[in-house]
Amino acid sequence: MDITVTLHIAKSPATVARTMFDPSRNPSWIGAVIKSEIFAGHPMVRARVRRQSAIPGQQFVLGNEDYR
Repeated sequence: MDITVTLHIAKSPATVARTMFDPSRNPSWIGAVIKSEIFAGHPMVRARVRRQSAIPGQQFVLGNEDYR
């Protein structure tokens, strides 16, 4: 089975990138993320981010370093 989904986003690429690359906005577009916070660095340049996530029956915290 091969499924293709296409979605048109009525925003400029710059607006989409600002949302996508700003860790504080993660909960608005990543379904499992409940809370996201930067604990080192700058949001747009090499931020260290802690994301609290949940899926049914599980909660967990992820830490990662985002490179831009």
